[in-house]
Formats: sequence, C-alpha cells, structure tokens
Amino acid sequence: MSRSSFKHQIVVTLASAVLLTACQSSGNRNGLFQSSITTELPPEASKIIAGDMVAKLAETVGPGQTTIRMTADDSSFAHTLEAALRNQGYAVATDQKIAGSNIVALSFVIDQLESDVLVRISTSEIDLTRMYKVGEGGATAVSPISVRQG
Repeated sequence: MSRSSFKHQIVVTLASAVLLTACQSSGNRNGLFQSSITTELPPEASKIIAGDMVAKLAETVGPGQTTIRMTADDSSFAHTLEAALRNQGYAVATDQKIAGSNIVALSFVIDQLESDVLVRISTSEIDLTRMYKVGEGGATAVSPISVRQG
C-alpha cells in the first residue's frame, strides 16, 4: 500500500467517524439528524449515488410495504433520492401528516471531503455511509459502504 493511499484511508476513516459521531448527537424530532448538503452534485452523479444508496437501503427497510418520510427539500439530490425511492417501490411522503405503522423517517447528508464526496442516508433502523468520486460522467464509489444498524 502506498503512503498516499494509506494517508487517504486514514483521513476518510477519521472523517467518517467524526461525521457519524456528530450526526448521532444532533438529532431532530425523529431521532435523526437534519438533512444537509454542503456541495451540489451534478445530475448524473446524483442519480448514480441515490440509486446505489437506495438499493442498499432496500436490503434492510423493505420497499412495497414501507412509507419513507422525508423533509421537503428543493435540492436536486433530494428530488433524485425521492425518485430513486419511488422506483424501488417505496411510497414517499414529504412533510405531510401521515398515519400508519410502516412509516420510516429518512435524512441524508452530502459533504465534500477533500476531493471526494461523503454521502450518508439514515433512518431509525440503519445508517448507510459511503464515499464517492464525482466526475463529469457521474460518480464512482471509492469506499465500501458502511452499514450501522440500530
């Protein structure tokens, strides 16, 4: 392993740990952190990232029987994420009053970290975190997906 690769892994690991710790302590009324985006993603990158993260979410939080509740957000990623959730089979509600037993609140963070983008999607059941390299042609995962259930 090269010295720069090792340094990059340490930075990514530490940054992920700090972000996860910070997010755990800054919950909202759902016990989740407030969704935020500190860097805008190109449309193709948003589509790839949202699809990747939603596919992993579907392994734990079953589509077809679950309504995902998201806070209304005008960002392009929020709209892309909502579309990816619907395409996967989830019902999605944004800030409506909804009742039922299979309602899952979801929040997300997109943050620039050096030359990569850290993406985190959380529900009360699972936190998914992954680093991506964003380019003109879209996005490529540069780390394994971190899954924390709880």
